Amino acid sequence: MSKAERDEDFARFVSESQPSLTGTAWLLCGNREQAADLVQAALVKVYVAWPRVRHYRTPVRGRPSSCRTPRGMPTATTKWSGCWTSSLQPSDG
Repeated sequence: MSKAERDEDFARFVSESQPSLTGTAWLLCGNREQAADLVQAALVKVYVAWPRVRHYRTPVRGRPSSCRTPRGMPTATTKWSGCWTSSLQPSDG
């Protein structure tokens, strides 16, 4: 597979999966900018491994290994100074 074909194939994968990945990342982070950064970092790793993983086009949802957040990345349940870090706050009832 030529580099151009590889890039075209990967671009197709990104356009198909990015909305779902971004939604899942937002649920993990609770912040749009952090979710975008998380997806970008994941896609960089996938691009590097693309020749090995391009045949595995299964949905990301439901795969626990794909739901790990990088160390130090706040999640929706992380608290700083007693405040929630995201808009995913518990309801008052």
